[in-house]
Amino acid sequence: MERTHDGSFTVPEIQKMLHVSHVTAYEISKNPRLGRAMVCGQYRILKKKFWKWYDAQTRYSLFETHFDREKYYSSGEIAEMFGWTTDYAGCFLKRHGLRAETSTRRVYTLKEDFIDWYIHQMRYCSSDPRLPPKNVSPTYDIHQVKRKLNIKSNHSAYAIYKKGWFDVIRVGGQTRVDKESFDKWFRSQCRYPLKKG
Repeated sequence: MERTHDGSFTVPEIQKMLHVSHVTAYEISKNPRLGRAMVCGQYRILKKKFWKWYDAQTRYSLFETHFDREKYYSSGEIAEMFGWTTDYAGCFLKRHGLRAETSTRRVYTLKEDFIDWYIHQMRYCSSDPRLPPKNVSPTYDIHQVKRKLNIKSNHSAYAIYKKGWFDVIRVGGQTRVDKESFDKWFRSQCRYPLKKG
């Protein structure tokens, strides 16, 4: 990006350059060193002050002009879809090989790759409109599983989940059990009798 020190930036322009949320862009603009001023109904930051601030910090970096933001989801957007923290979403993308190399230090994934992964897996489900709907079979929550197995603690239930005896999925930020998969396993096992009543 070609730098000029004449003129000023609006807060939305800073948001686009750093590709941060509008809330973060306004928080950045409040930095006393930037000298935010209201001009014709818009907050503006002198370019000279912005570049001085930018060169002195290490948290944010500029997008290169070839980076097509519309083709990517950020880790923050993924976090919103599944009710995660942004840090967890970034680690999740790296762990599943979905991280895209971009011109910034933030974690991004190609929308096409992420949607392809989402469609072909059964563990995670989201009702976010940015993702295609999934035909999710009926599920049990942890309390229903505990009642069926006659166990009392969540810890014991999660330990059973990890055995892989039935399908466990994520729905709206919650861990749930696929009903058909669980019922099939439950009928074939004899360790956990159904609690009467």
